[in-house]
Amino acid sequence: MDPIKIDISIVARDLKLPPQNVEQAIELLDNGNTIPFVTRFRKDLTGGLNEGQLLAIKKGVAQLRALAERKTTILKTIESQGGLTDELKTLIQKTSSSRRLEDLYLPFKTKKQSKASVARQLGLAPLADEILNSEAQIDFAARATDFVRVDKGLNTVDDVIKGVGDLLSEKFCENETLRNALRVLFRDTAKLSSLAIETVTPETATPAKPAPTADTKEAPAAEKTADAAEKSPAAEAPKDDEKLEAPKPATEASSTPAVEAATQVSDTPAADAPAGASSKASDDAPADPAKATAASMPAAEPKPAKSKKKKKKKKQPNPFKDYITFEQPINKLPHYRTLAINRGERAGKLKVKLVIDNEAAQKLAFENLVPENHPSADFLKKCATDSLSRSLLPSIEREIRREITESAERHAVEVFASNLRNLLLQPPTRNKTIMAIDPGYKRGCSVAVVDPCGNLIDSGQVFVVGNQQRRDESKTRIRDWATKHSVDIIAIGNGT
Repeated sequence: MDPIKIDISIVARDLKLPPQNVEQAIELLDNGNTIPFVTRFRKDLTGGLNEGQLLAIKKGVAQLRALAERKTTILKTIESQGGLTDELKTLIQKTSSSRRLEDLYLPFKTKKQSKASVARQLGLAPLADEILNSEAQIDFAARATDFVRVDKGLNTVDDVIKGVGDLLSEKFCENETLRNALRVLFRDTAKLSSLAIETVTPETATPAKPAPTADTKEAPAAEKTADAAEKSPAAEAPKDDEKLEAPKPATEASSTPAVEAATQVSDTPAADAPAGASSKASDDAPADPAKATAASMPAAEPKPAKSKKKKKKKKQPNPFKDYITFEQPINKLPHYRTLAINRGERAGKLKVKLVIDNEAAQKLAFENLVPENHPSADFLKKCATDSLSRSLLPSIEREIRREITESAERHAVEVFASNLRNLLLQPPTRNKTIMAIDPGYKRGCSVAVVDPCGNLIDSGQVFVVGNQQRRDESKTRIRDWATKHSVDIIAIGNGT
């Protein structure tokens, strides 16, 4: 597949490079040559372009080709809808910005089901165009009455006017001039604001209600329980001429010596007991012999609970404490702050938004959307305000935040690349015996000794924590290695 044709002069102009060198570099890269190969072995063709310049050319060409492909798709889509004019086609072909291209395509973009699309399906678009383009005062009530359709859900005049307002709000949101003016307003005056999101902690949580205890039970319930206990047959005292009957075994096998003993005790007449204790003993005696046996055994003493001291967790410092209440203009915002605030937002710790002057935004909307001396100016201003708050401002805010985030990430990559480049291009240490130590605690520190030619001559593990004996042994090993191999330099990693 042949690559899409693009204007190479745009890449050369942006990178300030000779067009012929850029053209040769693109041809070499399109043929499958890698950037290192072109840099080393094709300098005569590219004019000595380095790796960074070749990478920038590759990225610029990829962006232009993606833009050209997007233009082709958009032109075909608009043409299939019957909305492509010569003027619009020229604008699309000449644009070099993907954002402007999407703004031109926005009115023809297939939209999700919305209030405006529902109003359009109900046939309210002609009335919206009539109100927007009219030069005389329109009687809203009279015109809206003609569009009332109970079978379609337009039951009242208010429903019709509301649908027309939704259509005009969507149309205002697609105004390219206003969107560009709002972008400029955001870039010049917007402030990035962050606020901490409060989380419920055990200290701030609402304490649960305590469970009701025996002392807090209602008196009527206690009285009912007492009455039920008094009326219980098991609680009634036997008469003097009656004997307590033992419970009959369910089967013959269930007759055990323990049960027989209990039966013999229960066969004793109640009259043999002292008169004063007769009724009391009969009241306290349980009906079940097994319970009587269990009651006669001494209660086990509860074991004292071992008090476990819980280790108090150290409070971790809040990494976003500087942004709990923060606000700064985006044109003065350092890149590292942008990335830090984005991390806090992703972690659910910060609520982030762009703050602008709403009155200035509203003034721009009225200037670009509502013609002077329009007969329905009040209604159009209401629709413009709705479009501004519901669609335009959130959409532009997302764009601007994406811009500053991409700029911050690009700057961070450049800084990291520069640091790494300086680190990798450090001159080697020549004619020195080096002992390298990789720090570690749990599994020890890895040690390697290399000779002046870089050959490994000794290695092992040493420990800097633990018992004193192991630490002393580690000290001895390091000293022996340094003495034995005449170590000149000790390099210690800074990871841990």
